[in-house]
Amino acid sequence: MKKFSAILLSIIMCITFFGCSADKTELKDSQITAVQSTIKAETTSDTNDSTSVIKADDTTQSSESSKNKTDKSRLTTKSSASTKNAADSRTTKASAKNTEKTSTSKKTTKNKSSTAQSTTKKKTTTTKKQTTTSSTITCTVTVECKSILKNTDKLADGHAPYVPSDGYFINGCTVTLANGSSAYDAVQLACNKQGVHMTTVNSGYGKYVKGFNNIDEKDCGSQSGWLYFVNGSSPSKSCSKYKLSNGDNVVFSYTCK
Repeated sequence: MKKFSAILLSIIMCITFFGCSADKTELKDSQITAVQSTIKAETTSDTNDSTSVIKADDTTQSSESSKNKTDKSRLTTKSSASTKNAADSRTTKASAKNTEKTSTSKKTTKNKSSTAQSTTKKKTTTTKKQTTTSSTITCTVTVECKSILKNTDKLADGHAPYVPSDGYFINGCTVTLANGSSAYDAVQLACNKQGVHMTTVNSGYGKYVKGFNNIDEKDCGSQSGWLYFVNGSSPSKSCSKYKLSNGDNVVFSYTCK
């Protein structure tokens, strides 16, 4: 278009310059014809150039469009792969979670079963204990003063008639007591059964047996008195504080010193 404008301006100048001369009419026509040919050639050239540019642009656009389609296809493929990987990951996690739930369920069931078995065992053990635990106990009681028979010279005056010939006031008397009874309860019950008189005093440590049938402490020596034993051992507490068990053997024995 710039070339066309330049040519048109040249034509106008030529007409102005040569317009008044009649002789120059043919020259002007020839020049106009030449100018028109030039304009046509330039226009054709410009048209061809424009067409080439348009075609080139179309080719470029087509190439870019194809490239964009390829890129979109790649993105679609990547998106599909990513979606598939995500789905696989979710499936794997779900499977692992289900496996964990199954394992937890099995453990819970096993623990419940173990707890139930343990509870059953405890109940069975408790039932056995309750069965074997009775509300009463049975014990044997013996009261003897055989040591006096060997120390009659130490015996206080007037007490010889109260000493049994064999040295036993009570010899193996079986008594039945309430569970939790003491050694004092056992000997008291045995004395009641055998008709033996028992003398006791209260102390800060509990009941203290002072004597049986008028044979009291210090009647056969300054340090003489009554001691008690349970199953052959001398407890360190008062007989009223010692709780008996079923089958215990209680012995009250007089010692001379």
